[in-house]
Amino acid sequence: MTVVSDNFIRIIGPSIGGALLGIAGVEIAIATDIFSYMISSVLLSLVAVKSSQQKQKGAEISLKQKWLEFWGNWWNGLKVVGTNQLYSTIFLMFSFIWLAQGMINVLFVPYVINEMGQTSVEFGWIESVQGIGGLIGGYLLLKLNKKVAPFPLIISSLLASGGFALLQFNIPILFFVFIMNAFLGITDVISSVRLETLLQEQVPENYMGRIFGAYNTLMALTMLIGMSIASFLGEMMGTVMLLNISALLFFLTGIVGYRALKQNMKVSRHGKND
Repeated sequence: MTVVSDNFIRIIGPSIGGALLGIAGVEIAIATDIFSYMISSVLLSLVAVKSSQQKQKGAEISLKQKWLEFWGNWWNGLKVVGTNQLYSTIFLMFSFIWLAQGMINVLFVPYVINEMGQTSVEFGWIESVQGIGGLIGGYLLLKLNKKVAPFPLIISSLLASGGFALLQFNIPILFFVFIMNAFLGITDVISSVRLETLLQEQVPENYMGRIFGAYNTLMALTMLIGMSIASFLGEMMGTVMLLNISALLFFLTGIVGYRALKQNMKVSRHGKND
């Protein structure tokens, strides 16, 4: 369900943003974006109020206690990851994936504008095409998940993502980038969702919140590092060079995960590393 909603938004969001930028100007586009966040915050606050009303009445917990409990659970999640080789391998692979994605998030706009010579409208189309690919990838994953083991599915899709990314970052032709970005949408969803599902399948239920809290923190941190690298080194090394490095990170993830993931999955199946 998350895959469908994320990629549906990716289909319509960039197109609307590009159209607003081209028709109404940057001020209206930014104002619309800000307004969408305001609506999201209101909706989230309603969910929070509803959940709190459903809880049993008890002693009020101070903000400090909640803060300490949050970071305590996060730290406990990291400790569990550190004691399990399969979890550590999955976290390492996700570190490379989100590092690469952070770099792409910063550099793909200047690549489309400066290297390809396109406008914000075409950029919106390119992003929407990737959203369509993501929906296709989600559908294919449902079919392949029953027929293909997690290990070959994850590794092959990661290597394919690296190849598609390298091609689109070095052949700046609009139609070609459309095709490559659609394929990237397919392989990105298959690799990331199946890897995340694998983690969910292996983690005991009583550790689920801690592990995925640590995972979400890792995702935010590595994306921030990737975005920082791209921002500081973009002009020095060039947009295409750094984008190629980000594409190679997908290959590196597949190579790193090849032996480690395969071996640790065998250990986990035999119950030696639970």
